[in-house]
Amino acid sequence: MQELFRNAEAATAKRFSLFHEALESLMDKPKGESYHGANSSRSAFQVRSVKLDFPRFDGKDVLNWIFKAEQFFDYHNTPDEDRLIISSVHLDQDVVPWFQMAQRSNPFRSWQEFTRALEMDFGPSAYDCPRAALFKLTQTNSVNEYYKEFNTLANRVHGVSIEAFLDCFLSGLQVDIRRDVIALSPSNLPKAFALAKLFEEKYSTQPKPRYSPNTYKNPYTQNNYPPKINPTTNKPDPITQQNPQKTQLPPLLPTPNQKPLTIKNISPAEMQIRRDKGLCYFCDERFSHTHRCPNRRLMMLQLSEEDEDTIEPDPPETDLNSSSPQEPQHHLSFNAMKGNSGMGIIRFTGMINNIEIQVLVDGGSSDTYLQPRIAHF
Repeated sequence: MQELFRNAEAATAKRFSLFHEALESLMDKPKGESYHGANSSRSAFQVRSVKLDFPRFDGKDVLNWIFKAEQFFDYHNTPDEDRLIISSVHLDQDVVPWFQMAQRSNPFRSWQEFTRALEMDFGPSAYDCPRAALFKLTQTNSVNEYYKEFNTLANRVHGVSIEAFLDCFLSGLQVDIRRDVIALSPSNLPKAFALAKLFEEKYSTQPKPRYSPNTYKNPYTQNNYPPKINPTTNKPDPITQQNPQKTQLPPLLPTPNQKPLTIKNISPAEMQIRRDKGLCYFCDERFSHTHRCPNRRLMMLQLSEEDEDTIEPDPPETDLNSSSPQEPQHHLSFNAMKGNSGMGIIRFTGMINNIEIQVLVDGGSSDTYLQPRIAHF
């Protein structure tokens, strides 16, 4: 047993010695052989497991395409004169004839000149100011959608500090979320975005005290008016019969104490007396164009068919110089036109030489007359 333990200890010591020798050899190795920098390792690390495809451009989203193309060229250390050839092979649709025409008229001499022409022809308008749009951006949907729009505009803005971007992002959040995020004082934009998402989930799980159709009723809706009464039938309204409590609503405002309106007819004689004295028709104050009657009344004018004025035609023009004798014009009084058998006509029966006649109190009727030889009183 002791020999076995001795052999195990010797094997373990041998392994530790080999391990120390390996560590010492790694520590003594030069740094250039073990560390590959960004530029020195580019030629030595050509065989890669990641395959990068050059993006194709069809005229849409030119800024993102330029960014991807520059990342590809920087990764492969592509020289500037080769970038135009590689890019021209990956153009599609309307960009191909545009590039051909540009090469015929004014060939591109550098990658920067080519990207500048792409931004002018396929990029956003010169009147589109991303800085102003960024400062006016507010959260209308979720925090994720707002953050995407913010990053899209912020990538196009230059000359703005990180603190200004953070303040702009916080100012566009919703009121409840903005207050909670500002209270925690985030130091950068990613932390502010994470806090905004956290508080958004917090408020989304809480019930919101909103007015629902069951708790709030508009007093001016049609259902709150009293039901219409049909004069032809006495059947109860089925709506009020099912829900009698909905129709018995309390008044919105207290009913003021108003005196019942009385209809007062003023005779023409009373109107003439007040007109002569210069008084108002409805009060004892003197009437003027600035007078305001304290007893305001609602005047109602009612016209009947009998009171309507009949339009009579103009009489024919007669020649005054004519020598023909004028014929007597017949006339008919109002009483004669109305007749002697209507209501309101005062009459009585008289006897003349045992002859029964109708005597009218109104002697202006032209159809009632007596011969002078008979009328002896």
